[in-house]
Amino acid sequence: MTLPQTAVDLVRAVSGGELTCGEVVAESLEVIGRRDPGLHAFVSVAAAEAEAEAERLDRERAESGRSRPLAGLPISAKDALFTRTGPASAGSRTLAGWRPPVEATLISRAREAGAIVMGTTTMPEFGMGANLLETRNALDDGVFTGGSSTGSAVSVAAGMVLASFGTDSAGSGRVPAALNGIVGLKPTAGLLSRYGVHGGSPTHGTMAVLARTVADVSLVCGAVQGHDPRDRGSLEPGPSEPREQLRIGIARQLWAGSSTEVEAGARIAVERLAAAGVEAVEVDGIPFEAMSGVTEVMLAAEGGAAHRGLLEEAGERYFRGSRNQVQAGMLVPMITYRRAAELRKALQARLREIYECHGIDALLFPTLPVHDIPADADVLGFDPEDPHSLATQVRNNGFSNLMGLPAVSVPVARSSSAVPVSAQLVGRPLDEATLLSLAGAMELPGLWGAARAA
Repeated sequence: MTLPQTAVDLVRAVSGGELTCGEVVAESLEVIGRRDPGLHAFVSVAAAEAEAEAERLDRERAESGRSRPLAGLPISAKDALFTRTGPASAGSRTLAGWRPPVEATLISRAREAGAIVMGTTTMPEFGMGANLLETRNALDDGVFTGGSSTGSAVSVAAGMVLASFGTDSAGSGRVPAALNGIVGLKPTAGLLSRYGVHGGSPTHGTMAVLARTVADVSLVCGAVQGHDPRDRGSLEPGPSEPREQLRIGIARQLWAGSSTEVEAGARIAVERLAAAGVEAVEVDGIPFEAMSGVTEVMLAAEGGAAHRGLLEEAGERYFRGSRNQVQAGMLVPMITYRRAAELRKALQARLREIYECHGIDALLFPTLPVHDIPADADVLGFDPEDPHSLATQVRNNGFSNLMGLPAVSVPVARSSSAVPVSAQLVGRPLDEATLLSLAGAMELPGLWGAARAA
C-alpha cells in the first residue's frame, strides 16, 4: 500500500473512508522498519500504543461517524517533548530512560485531534548542537541533517510520519527542515504551548511544526495552537484580517554570502510571489549584527543557569561539547545578561518601526547560504566566515527567535543535488495566516508527488 504523501491528503482520505487508521499505522510502521535502521531518526517507536490508538479511532468512526481534524495522521515528536508512550531524554545520557509523569500539551492536543504518535526522535544533547548524531539525511547521505530537531525532520522527509513536533531557539526546526527538503514553521512565541517540554530558552525558545508542505504545517498548527493555562507565556491566535495588497521586504544583508544556486532559488521565490500579486521592496538598516550578539549572550547565560544544578550532579555524563557550553554560559555576568535583555527590547522596537515604515508583511531571504551542507564539514564550528559552520547556520535564523516573530522555511527551487533550495519568511506577530499564505505562494509545487514517495 502507498499512502498519500502529504498530511492534508492523508487526513482527507481517512476522513472520507478511503483509508483506516489501522492501515495508516501499519504502513507507517513498515516504512519505519525499512528506513530507520539506516537513518537513525527514532529514539523510541510506540508500535503497540499506535496500533491500539488506531483501533480505537477506527471503532469510534464506525460507531459515530465522527471525523477529527487530524484523523489518522502519523506524527513523531522530538525527544524533548513528554509523551505517555516513551522516554524523554532530550538526547542526553543524564536523562537516559527517564519517563515523564505528564504529557506535553501539544501531544495531548494532537491526540485529541486524531493524530497518532509513532514515537520520539533524535536530537543533540539538550538541543545545544554540541555533539554529532548517527542520524542521516533523508534525501542524501552525504548532506548534513541539521539540528537540533534532527530526527523530526528526517522522519517526515523519509515518509516514516507526515508531521512532527520539534523545538526552535535559533533555527533548530527550520535548519533541519531546509536540509531535508521539507517545511519548518516556528510560530509566534507563545502560540504553541511549551508545557511538558524539556528546558529551552525562556526568551528564544518556541515549538516548531515540521511537515512536507505549507498546507500541512498550517493544518497541524491550527489543530494544536492557542492558550494553555499550564503555560503562562502561551497566547491565543491573532485575528485573521485579509489585506488586498501584500508586501515583502528583501533584506539583502541576509542574502550575502549565499551560493549562486541558493541566490537563484530565492529569486525564484520572489518571482512566484510577484506573479501572485505580492509587492517586493528593498529593506536595509536592520541591525542583524547587534541581534546576533544579543542572542549569543542570552542563550549562553540561560543555558548556564538552566543546567547548573544538573551539571553539578551529573556533569561527567554530559557530552564534552555540551559541558563546555554550559560552563561558558555560567561565566556570563548577570549585568551583561540584563544589558542584553534591555537591548533586546530596543531592537524589537526598531524592527517594528522598519516593518511599519516599509509597510511589509514579511521579510524574505535564504534559510541557509548553502542548501546542501556536506556531512563531513565542520558543522559544529563557530567561524562566521565558514559557510558550513554552526554560526553560519543560525545567522539567518536566530533573529526571529530574539524578536518573537513567526518564521517559516519553505523549499522553493530544485537544485543540482537531491536537496532543494529553501527560502524563509519572517512575518508579523500572531499573523501566521498571512505568513503561511505568502509561504504557499512561493512554495515549490509538486515536490511531494510520486517521485518523492517513501
